[in-house]
Amino acid sequence: MIPVKAVPYVMKMTSAQPLLHKHWNLPSLRLGLRRDIIMPSLQKLPFQLNKGEDIKTRSQQWIGEAFYEKLPSLGFEIREEQIYAAFQIYKTLGKKEKLLVEAGLGCGKTFAYLIGAILHARLSQRPVVISCGSNSLVEQLIHPGGDIVKLMEALNVQIDARAAFESNQYICARKVQLQKRFRTRKAGLRDLLKWAETTKLGCRLEVPSVADELWSFVQWEEGQDCGDCSVEYRCPTRRAREHYRKAADIIVCTHSYFFLHIRTKEILKEQGNLPLLPNYSAIIFDEAHLLEDSARRSLGEVLTLNFLLKTIDRILARGIRQSFALLLEEARINSIEMFKYLEMQRPKPLQKTPLKMSEEVTVCIQSLHLLMNDVSEQLAIEEGLTNAQNKNQLIWASLSSAEQTFKLLLTEHQDRDHAIWLERGMDKDDQISIWAAPSSVTNVMQEQVLCGGLPVIFSSATLAQGSSFEYTKKILGLRDASTMQVESPYDYGNQCLVYIPDDRSLLPLAQQIIELIEGSNGRSLVLFRDVTTMNSVRNTIKKIAINSSWNLLWEGDASTSHLLTEFSEDVTSVLFGVTFWEGISVVGPSLSQCIITQLPFPMDDPIMMVKRQQANAAGLDPFEVVDLPVMLMKLKQGTGRLIRSASDRGAISCLDTAFRGTNYEKDVLETFPRGARFTSDLLQIRNMIDYV
Repeated sequence: MIPVKAVPYVMKMTSAQPLLHKHWNLPSLRLGLRRDIIMPSLQKLPFQLNKGEDIKTRSQQWIGEAFYEKLPSLGFEIREEQIYAAFQIYKTLGKKEKLLVEAGLGCGKTFAYLIGAILHARLSQRPVVISCGSNSLVEQLIHPGGDIVKLMEALNVQIDARAAFESNQYICARKVQLQKRFRTRKAGLRDLLKWAETTKLGCRLEVPSVADELWSFVQWEEGQDCGDCSVEYRCPTRRAREHYRKAADIIVCTHSYFFLHIRTKEILKEQGNLPLLPNYSAIIFDEAHLLEDSARRSLGEVLTLNFLLKTIDRILARGIRQSFALLLEEARINSIEMFKYLEMQRPKPLQKTPLKMSEEVTVCIQSLHLLMNDVSEQLAIEEGLTNAQNKNQLIWASLSSAEQTFKLLLTEHQDRDHAIWLERGMDKDDQISIWAAPSSVTNVMQEQVLCGGLPVIFSSATLAQGSSFEYTKKILGLRDASTMQVESPYDYGNQCLVYIPDDRSLLPLAQQIIELIEGSNGRSLVLFRDVTTMNSVRNTIKKIAINSSWNLLWEGDASTSHLLTEFSEDVTSVLFGVTFWEGISVVGPSLSQCIITQLPFPMDDPIMMVKRQQANAAGLDPFEVVDLPVMLMKLKQGTGRLIRSASDRGAISCLDTAFRGTNYEKDVLETFPRGARFTSDLLQIRNMIDYV
């Protein structure tokens, strides 16, 4: 089992606390705080219940009133698909069952599950947790102009909903204090520090325009030692945690934060600390198609050179014996040597690159593993000599994480439950990280999420293949769950045309892309399976388009938020990327064409390799049960980028025709928006887009 990561802001341990997990360092909320800090206030039902009225019947009437009367009175459309979903979600919550909801674009699934969540929270007198795929969706729900506020105004009901952001979304009071000691000339930092002095929340949500690089000067970051923080009383993360724990109706968080809660809750309780989330009455996973990967990353271990060097530096800074210092210097040299050999494996950006256990890498890992064991022993001796047991919690957490990762690396051929890989960011200068994570999250889901009798809702636009939810059920460990599909209200027959060239269209990929962009005069999103292919056509496209008026935007040249803003505002732009298959929404003519250069079959990354091996061992066809389902899910996400509103129109152009004549051709064609028209005539595409 992978040990639990250090959690930010766990309060300092006392001698009365169990020492088994003394490497937990960071201050959190202690058990035994005032009840008003921990317990939410009781909330009234959102409707008047007269004497003798049945509460279930009255609840259903209230849902009907909300969708047929109150929301339409403020300009919201009556959508039968949305109302049907809302009733099914409400019934599932009341029966404490599990439900998978695939909701087509535009059907209003957010209001559908919010109505049920509010009602369930009031009836159970405990909040509902809504877990989202990203911070941007959390913000979309919770900010002053967001969906929850809109619903509150429409229903004339006060809704107590609060966000549980991850700690890196808050400033660190100690870092701000240290930054103020230096007279910085960095543009924008002085203004950011002034804001940090006056902010009540200290949350990045308040300053969305601040760039990542600037935010890094003041944010909390993993690996900080909060065990003996002198300004703990001003800690924004601590205050935020106290704040959201009092939510009576809804707590909104990301999938990664939810699984950090799952991973840490028992250890925190053993230490006398409160878990990250309070007791809740139900869980709603929005963007549930992202759940498996988010859970895997939250449950896994990651190791970087900076992490190892910082751990060594922290121990050296304690003032230790010379023999211990020499041991640490040897560990430093070995760490640098190991990552030098890993660099030689040239991991590709944004891909999980299999770790090759070469002789040099193996020797370095074995040596580091032994050295870190020696470091742990010497640190224990040092603590005994200096009575510093309560000052080294972060160091113990770091050593434990490193030791567990080394064990997994050295036993990778025997351990079929974990996948090992190398990863780096889009920038070639980004540091390499070693990942060790479970290949499957079904056990964690079954033992810690789906058990206990709580209702769980899984919602997304892509949970099924055709009408089958079996693949999603399998990867999430759902043995018995109800399913439902809600069709999109969009008129795809008139709004969307799908172009698939015939076999005579054998032009080079770059030339085909240029032809399509010419036909749409920019206004295109171009999706690639991998960075290598994108880079291979980049120079050709730039040369051909040198005299054009198109604004070519390439993933990796700027931040995602900057690229999306420019793309949505400039109708001559073309956006190229490998990660834009999901998570982006551009309404209007700026996105009039989605070009799929390759069917997004999974790469040969370690997770897929382990899953294929498991399929083989079970006598199954790995392509049928692993590769094909993953590809179809991602393709469905990609095709959903085009039509984002009832007024959008455009074309999806699929340049990969290798599926023609295969036994999965029907599956691929069914993945495109239902009702969309198909063509192999490029002129029809141009006519369609000219109409936009």
